[in-house]
Amino acid sequence: MSVERFGDQLRRYRVAAGMTQETLAERAGLSVRGISDLERGVKQRPHPETVRLLAAALDLSADSLASFRESAAPRSRVAPAAIPEPLTSLMGREDEVRAVASHVRSGPGVRLVTLTGPGGVGKTRLAIHVANDVHGEFSDGVAFVSLAGLTDPRLVLGAMATALGIRELPDRAPLELLSRQLQERRLLVVMDNFEHLLAAATDLAALLVACPGLSVLVTSRAPLHVTGEQEYPVRPLALPDPARPFASGDIMLSPAVTLFVRQARAVQPEFAVIEANAAAVAAICARVDGLPLALELAAVRMKTLAPGELEALLGNRLGILTGGPQDHPTRHRTVRATIGWSHDLMPAAEQVAFRQLAVFVGGTTLESAAAVVADGDTLTALDHLTALMDQSLVQRFEGTDGHARFVMLETIREYALEQLALSGDDMSVRDLHAAHFLQFAERGETELTGPHQADWMTRLETEYGNLRAALGWSIEREDAPASQQFGSALWRFWAASGRLNEGRDWLDRALTLDPVDVSAVRAQALLRRGNMAVDLADYPGARRLYEESLSLFTSLGDEVKACTALDGLG
Repeated sequence: MSVERFGDQLRRYRVAAGMTQETLAERAGLSVRGISDLERGVKQRPHPETVRLLAAALDLSADSLASFRESAAPRSRVAPAAIPEPLTSLMGREDEVRAVASHVRSGPGVRLVTLTGPGGVGKTRLAIHVANDVHGEFSDGVAFVSLAGLTDPRLVLGAMATALGIRELPDRAPLELLSRQLQERRLLVVMDNFEHLLAAATDLAALLVACPGLSVLVTSRAPLHVTGEQEYPVRPLALPDPARPFASGDIMLSPAVTLFVRQARAVQPEFAVIEANAAAVAAICARVDGLPLALELAAVRMKTLAPGELEALLGNRLGILTGGPQDHPTRHRTVRATIGWSHDLMPAAEQVAFRQLAVFVGGTTLESAAAVVADGDTLTALDHLTALMDQSLVQRFEGTDGHARFVMLETIREYALEQLALSGDDMSVRDLHAAHFLQFAERGETELTGPHQADWMTRLETEYGNLRAALGWSIEREDAPASQQFGSALWRFWAASGRLNEGRDWLDRALTLDPVDVSAVRAQALLRRGNMAVDLADYPGARRLYEESLSLFTSLGDEVKACTALDGLG
C-alpha cells in the first residue's frame, strides 16, 4: 500500500483550498521558498512543527490530517535488532534445531512456532540458534524482541516495532502501523519470554494474518493458543541411561553431562570425569532434572566441592523441594528448587542483596545498584554483584549506553522476588527504586535539551524498563506527586522516542490520583500533558489542559509558568 508523497498532498490540499503558495505561507507563518521546496520534493522530511502549522492553515479534516502526517514520515526500511550472540555453543540440541528450523522454513503453512517448556530449559538458546541458521532465508532479516521487561500486554507490538526500528505514529495503533510496514516484508521475528503477556496473542495472530511474509518464533512457558500456532515442547537434556553402568566414557555421551562438565571446567579447569566420580556426576545431572540452568548453577560448585559432596547437598535440598503439588507451575518444582539451594548457600548479606536486586527490570548499572541496595556505597554494591556473578545468579554485559549492566535471568529473578516478598522489605525497596529512578528521569529531562542529549536518549532507552516499573509502583502506591513528577520528567523522552500514546496513558493515570490537588507539581504535569496533546493533534484536549494548568499557576502566583501555559493556548 503506497503513501502519497508529502509534497503532492500539500499541493493538492492547497489548490483545493483555493490558496496560492504565498497565501498559505502567510497563514502558516512559513516562507514561500519553504513551501515551494516541500511541494517540489527538494525537502522530503518536514519538521513535525511545520506539518502542524500547515495542517492548521489548511484546516484539514481528521482523515486528511492522518494521511498528511503519515506522508511526512513515509515507510522506512525495517532495521531489525540484532540476534544476541551467545558466548558458548549450544550442546545436545541437534535434533531440536533441525525440527524447529524445519517448522520455521515451512513458509505459509507454519508462520507461528512456539517453543514451550519450563523456565531454564533452554528455549531462548534454541530459538537464537535456529534464527541464526535460517537467517539467510528471510530477505528482510531476523529480529529479536525481548519481552522480559514488559508487564502490560498492550505494549508487546510496540516493543516489536521498536526492535524493528519502526517509529510510532501518534494516530496509528501499533497493530495498524506494523501491518502497513510489514505487509510486503519477508521477515522472521523472535519474541522471547511471552508467557506473562498471553493477552497479546490475539494481536500477534492478527498481525500474522495481515502480513503474509512475516514469521514469528516465540519462546514461552505456555502456548499462545491461537489459530495457526505450531507448538514445539523443549525437553530437558538427555541424562545417562540409569540401566547401564556409570563408566566415565559412557556418561560423557549424555548432553546433560557434557554441559555440566563444560561449565565445571569454566570454574575448575582441571575437572574431569573419571571412574571414581562418574556415578556422582551422573546423579548430579539426574537430580537437577537435566535442566540447563540448573546444571550450570550446580557446576559452579565444582570450584569448591567434589562431585560426591555436591551430590549429597543436592540430595538434601532437592529431595525436599521436588515433587511438589501438581497444581504448582513446573518451575516451582524443579528450577525453583535449584535456585533455592544456591540461594541458601550464600551468606546472609548476599541473600539480602540478591532479593533486593530483583526490583530492577532489564538489569542495573553499578551506580543504580549502589543507590538501591547498598545505601549509596559503590564498593559494597560491587562486592555483592561480584559474589552473585560467581554464583551464576547475575550476569554482566555491556549495555547499549556503554555502561556495564548486571542482569538476572528471569527464572532466577522470579525466585528472588518471592524471597523479597517473604522478607517484608518489598515496599521499602521498591520505594528506594522509585525514588532513584525519579531522580534519574528528572536529570534526563534536563540533559535532553543540552549537549549530551544523544547519550541521554540512549541511557533513558536502556533504563526504560526500570523507569516503567518505578512509575507503575508510584501509581500503585497512589503517590500522586511522585507519579506526576515522573510524567513531567519523561514527557520529552516519550515524544522523542515515539511513545506518546503510552506516555499519555501513564500521565492520565497519574493525574487521576488526586484530581482536587492544587499544587505546582500537578500544574506542571497538566502543562506537560498539554504539550503531549498538541503532539497527538488533540487540540481541544490541549486547550483544556493548558487552561487548567494556567489557572493553577496563576493561583500559586507563579507568573513565569503561567506565561508558559498561556503560550500553549496561543
